[in-house]
Amino acid sequence: PREVASRIHRPLDPRRLTGRGWLVGRAALLPDALAQRPLGGKHRGFTAHIPIDVLDEERTRLSEVKFQALYGAQRRPNYTLVFPEFRKETHVRPLEFLRDEPVTLWIDPGFNHYAVVPVQFRDEEHIGETIRVFDQVYMMGTTTAAVIDEIRGRPWWPKVHDAVIDVAARQHNPSASSALNQKEALSTADQWLEYAKFFPRSQVVGIVDGIERTRTSLKDPSNQKSRIFYDPKCVDFIDEYSQYKYRKPRDGDRSHSETPIDRDNHHLKALAYGLVDRYGLTGFSHYDPSLPQNYRKKKSYWD
Repeated sequence: PREVASRIHRPLDPRRLTGRGWLVGRAALLPDALAQRPLGGKHRGFTAHIPIDVLDEERTRLSEVKFQALYGAQRRPNYTLVFPEFRKETHVRPLEFLRDEPVTLWIDPGFNHYAVVPVQFRDEEHIGETIRVFDQVYMMGTTTAAVIDEIRGRPWWPKVHDAVIDVAARQHNPSASSALNQKEALSTADQWLEYAKFFPRSQVVGIVDGIERTRTSLKDPSNQKSRIFYDPKCVDFIDEYSQYKYRKPRDGDRSHSETPIDRDNHHLKALAYGLVDRYGLTGFSHYDPSLPQNYRKKKSYWD
């Protein structure tokens, strides 16, 4: 993007943009008759190589950070917090368990830290579907069986109808194959099937993709409203927003593709798995559970 910004007097050559994060297919279709001039208004700083209607569409689909990186030739701002969009006064409010609504579990398993995010969904006026994190399950030095025993004691357990988990949870545990309890040799996903009687969904979610998806839930680009809310008792989940960080950059800026320090992010990883499963990579298209996961992902990405 920096190279493109420095040569705004020259037409875009889509072949030179390959692998640079631009939407090459769209760039290749831009008309030659577009005036080579900077745009004004809310698109100030962007060149007329890209039609205004395309910029408007992309601005409502992407977080502001990613939009600026792709179209504004700007690197990510120099901050260390991964989610500076999070505000307690905006995203934390009392949430009651909706007894007539189903509960979905978003799970990041692990012996040292095991996070289960119980969520419900409700449409709100001027916002659309919101994600309600009304309780937390956050355990350390534990097993899947112990976590499920804990969840069975919660009042919302009878309303749990499905779950999403880290794709690595499908791997079996060969080190436990000779254990007396053969159930411990099962994969984590299979243990959920054995103990909870449902098999959690999973798919590969890249770190950067998951962060972008989470950003758009904290601040929906289409209306600037929050889509996700936490009950105040979810203290461990809320604290992760102030602890999950990037390394301090050496040269004053950072690459858009840089990944954060992999700690203090257990519930945030579970959140990313669940958000991508329900809504796809970006955008908030209408959720249709009858569609296969891959179709929902592809459809919502281009909405």
